[in-house]
Parts: sequence; C-alpha cells; structure tokens
Amino acid sequence: MTPPWRIWIDTGGTFTDCLALDRQGNLHRAKVLSTSAVRGRVVERLGAETLRLAAGWPVPENFFRGFTFTLLDSGESATATEYDPVRPCLVLDRPCSSINAGATFELRSPEEAPLLAARLVTGTPLLGELPEIAMRLATTRGTNALL
Repeated sequence: MTPPWRIWIDTGGTFTDCLALDRQGNLHRAKVLSTSAVRGRVVERLGAETLRLAAGWPVPENFFRGFTFTLLDSGESATATEYDPVRPCLVLDRPCSSINAGATFELRSPEEAPLLAARLVTGTPLLGELPEIAMRLATTRGTNALL
C-alpha cells in the first residue's frame, strides 16, 4: 500500500505556505499568494498570444490551463490555454495589447490558495485529480485580524 502525500499548509493574509512530503519521503515547498495566484515576469512576446516567461515553477505541461493571466501594471487579463514548462511559454486565449518584455503578471487559479499550493507541490493540473493526501491546514488570518 502506497502512503499518501503529507501536506501542511498555512494560509496567511498575504501568502499561503505549503510544505509536503511525497510518497517517497522527498520534501517539496510552495509559496503562493493567498489570493490563489503566483506572480512572474514576461521575458519576451513570441506572438500575439504567446509569451516566454521567467518562471521557475516545476509544473507539468498545461498546468496553468484555465488560470486567469493579469498584467499587474494595466490590469488587462486573458485566460491561459497552454503552458510549456520547458521553454517556458504561456499561450493566452486572446492577445493583450499592453504586454512587453519585463512586464509583471499574475496567474490566478479559480480554486482556493491551499488547493493551488497542493497542486503545485504534487504537479497536478487544474482539471486533474489530486493524489491521496493527508493534509493539515492552518490559518493565521484570524490571528492577524485580532492583532
């Protein structure tokens, strides 16, 4: 019998931190925004809808499919339709006119931040079924609100 992933997540006011042990005992970490997003920078525009990113996310192909891509400067947004982690390139569902090299962006998941963190550490795309997980979830939001 294969043991489940063991995942510990703390959701704070700004960040959600995740520490995980996979089935082989390897340690994985993820830090996402508590708004269910990760941030990055555009390296270059390869086409009307295709961008090369400065990204270090160890995720599988098309992990970000269905995420909302938003430029932080202009607020312009689109939906991610493809992601190639090898190049790393992101394809959007429509052109965004204000994308330039160096632009910062956010990729927002439609799921809550703890699920995004769990997907990042397990490498499970949005439409994929998460593996068996023994999860511990904590929050410092309430504590921070009281302070």
